[in-house]
Amino acid sequence: MSPARFVKVVCSLRMSLHYWVGDRKCQGLTSIYRGPLLLAFDPVYNTVDPDAVPSLVAETLRPEIATTNRAIQPWVLVKVRALNGQEVELCVFATAGAYGNYYRSWLPIRGVDPITFDVHKPIWNNRPR
Repeated sequence: MSPARFVKVVCSLRMSLHYWVGDRKCQGLTSIYRGPLLLAFDPVYNTVDPDAVPSLVAETLRPEIATTNRAIQPWVLVKVRALNGQEVELCVFATAGAYGNYYRSWLPIRGVDPITFDVHKPIWNNRPR
């Protein structure tokens, strides 16, 4: 029997911000992605309630890597500036609510136009105006 062989796979992903503008129940709200990762507002990393998330402006969002000393470390944690100047931290959706709390992935984000769903054009290609 020959020894196990390992194959190294390198994947290069565009990690810029993408948006999905909500409709129906999510009218007026937008989901934000960093590359393929959905970001969420978790109050564990912020000082405001999930129902009071300050408005963000798509064209001025400049995510910076953030850190936390919490026991449960999110895979990704970034900080951005809200329209009112407040710092908001967003974690990857997979770890949002890890402490049993409420969180939001549909957020008040200005400057992104809705696009019509098309199976041949992925919805996350939406960029700020």
